[in-house]
Amino acid sequence: ETEEVAGFYGRMLDHDYTTKDVFRKNFFHDWRKVMSPEERKIITNLDKCDFRQIDVYYKQKSEERKAMTKEEKQEIKKKNEATVEEYGFCNIDGHKQRIGNFKIEPPGLFRGRG
Repeated sequence: ETEEVAGFYGRMLDHDYTTKDVFRKNFFHDWRKVMSPEERKIITNLDKCDFRQIDVYYKQKSEERKAMTKEEKQEIKKKNEATVEEYGFCNIDGHKQRIGNFKIEPPGLFRGRG
């Protein structure tokens, strides 16, 4: 879980939020909650943590998705359409109705709305 939360922060390195003291303080406070006692002893200062490798990893994954062939993208599109067909509709009073938002948001750090 600690690595997962570190990954959320690593994905945001290019974002302005990671330069704001309040965001960094809040992140570190919440991150420590999911750390094991051993990890809390080792990781005591956010400034000493290097998230660049995580950032590079996620940028590489993003580039791989962008570089997919048309056929690979079509395959993913078909799977998504099958998911919508299975979970994207319901029957209300005998009528088939489309469900507006049936997917969950991927996990990440909350940055506020608006």
